[in-house]
Amino acid sequence: MYIVIIILIIFVLWCIVSGKKRREDIFTYEIRKLIYSGNKDTVLRHVYFEAALKYALEHGGQLEPGTMFMHTNSIMFMMNIDGEDYWIFFSRFRDGSAFLGISNVQESLREFRERFPFLSEINKK
Repeated sequence: MYIVIIILIIFVLWCIVSGKKRREDIFTYEIRKLIYSGNKDTVLRHVYFEAALKYALEHGGQLEPGTMFMHTNSIMFMMNIDGEDYWIFFSRFRDGSAFLGISNVQESLREFRERFPFLSEINKK
C-alpha cells in the first residue's frame, strides 16, 4: 500500500515539475508544424487556451494594461524561428481550446506596404 502511495506522489511531483517543459515542447512543435506546412492558422483542440496564454507570456507576450489573466481572450507576440521573425497569435476558441495563428513579419510588412503605398511615401519624408 505504501509503495502505491509513494509512486503516486512521485508521479504528481513529476507532472508539476515537468509541466513548463512539456508546454514548451507542445507549442514549439505546433508552431513549427504550421510554418513548415505553409498554413497560417489552426485550432489546437488538445490544448486549453490558458496553457497557450502562459506560453505566450513566457515568450514576451504582454497582457493589455488593466486586464487580468483570467479575462484575456487573445494574446500576440513576436518569436524568431530558424532565423525568421513571426507574429504568433493565440485566441480562446469557442470550446475553450486554443486558436493558433502565425504570420511572417517580413511578409506582413511587404503586404502592408503593397496595400497602403501612400504610407510608405509619408515615412520617407
